[in-house]
This record gives sequence, C-alpha cells and structure tokens, in this order.
Amino acid sequence: MPNVAEIQDKLAFFGVSKIEAQIYLALVNKPPMTIVELSKLLSIPRTSVYDHTQKLIEYGLIERIITYKSQQFRAYPLSILEGFIEKKKEDIKKLSESLEYLQQNIHSVYSATVPNTQVRYYYGAFGVRQMMTHALGADKEMIGYSQFGRADIVGDKFIAQWKQTMKEKNIIDRVITNNNPATIEYLMSREEKRTRSPFQITRIIDKKYLYISGDTTIYNNIFAVMYWKAGEIVGVEIENSELVKTQKSVFEILWKIAKPLAQTK
Repeated sequence: MPNVAEIQDKLAFFGVSKIEAQIYLALVNKPPMTIVELSKLLSIPRTSVYDHTQKLIEYGLIERIITYKSQQFRAYPLSILEGFIEKKKEDIKKLSESLEYLQQNIHSVYSATVPNTQVRYYYGAFGVRQMMTHALGADKEMIGYSQFGRADIVGDKFIAQWKQTMKEKNIIDRVITNNNPATIEYLMSREEKRTRSPFQITRIIDKKYLYISGDTTIYNNIFAVMYWKAGEIVGVEIENSELVKTQKSVFEILWKIAKPLAQTK
C-alpha cells in the first residue's frame, strides 16, 4: 500500500506543495471542513491553512462552500487533474511547434541583423576542439581539404565522439587530401575505414595541383582553416556567404579532378 509520503511526492508533480497535499488528503472522502477544523486536525496555523487552501482552489482540487456565518472546503476527485495533464500536453505541443518555427526562420532574421563578415580566431588544442564542434552544426554536408592528424591535437577520445556525432546527425564530409603514402595508409586501415566510411568520402589529389597543409572545412556560410606545425596551433573561422560560394565552387572543380581513395594504390 502506498504511504502518505509517496502520495505527496506524486502530487508534487502537479505543483502541489507538501502542506497543500496534507490539506487535500485531509479533505478526500470526508465531509466539508472549515479553516479552523483543518488547522486543529493538521496542527498547522490557520493563516497558513487559509493561504494554501487558496492555492488548492486555483489548482481546481478543492471548492469553497460559503454558508451564512462560515466557509467550508470540500475536495474534488483527482480526475480533475486530467485537465491539468491535457493542458501540459497542449503546452508541449506548442513548444514543439515553436521550436520548429524558430529552427526554420531564426537564421534569416539573424543574418539580417549581424554584420556581413565575422572573423573568429582560435588557439591551441582547445581552439581546435571548438572549431570541430562548431562544424557539427553543418547543414547536411561539409567539404574541405585535410592532411589529417587532428587526433594528435585533440585526442582520440574527442575524435571518436566527433565521428559518432557526425554519424548521428547524418552529416556528409567530403574531403580532399594529398597522395601522401603515410596518409593513404592511415585512411585505408581497417579501423579508419570502419569509423569514417558512414559519413566521410575522401578523394586524393596530387600536390602539383593542390598542396594541402592543416585542415580546411567549408560548411553553411563558414570557411574554417586550422594549422598545426612545430608547436604552433592556430585556427580562423570566416563567416561570409560570398566567400563561401567562391570556395565551394573551387572545391567542386578540384573534387572532379581528384581520384576516389579506393582507386589509390
């Protein structure tokens, strides 16, 4: 059998305080009672009983019965709370609809109120993690160039989590890299093929067409470049739609020239 404390805990989900629950339970299946009677029964000051009965009336759990010289209170059945639940469901539906609207429309408002170009600078391993996390906001696809090796900067655990999020968000990552034997061997290893193949498509290009150093990622309206060498770890994000359009066009030309990783010996 459930005890009083358990019932009070359940009522708390409906915004009912411990004292309000005591008052309500004192009235359930009982004749109507006055403030004085409730105060004596529960050993709660009359002023406190009065304040909390007003709350219970607002919740719709009790009603006030006014007589010639006094007022009494009577409990409604708990089924009255079904209306409370229905309202919560409606509120959740409205919240969901509002979120969907915001996701579809906030970017257009934002782009109209911020400067055309924003430049953000990042330093060290923490900065690289920030940039990689930002890229997870890509709309369906990111493209770019990489020499690979970011795991040495941000750590294997972060890379594993980043890859998992890429797969969960169904973001496609098209990457062009140079025909460096060590890089190709790394990408063709069983573990890398297993973890990258669900989201990443890699092509190889000769250095005589494009020399790749560090990592360049292009997504949404952002052109992001990071570089690490000889202890220097720096990154820059440039947010500019026109710059990104140009860089995407250049990438697509190079993508056609580059060969699929599977065709590389």
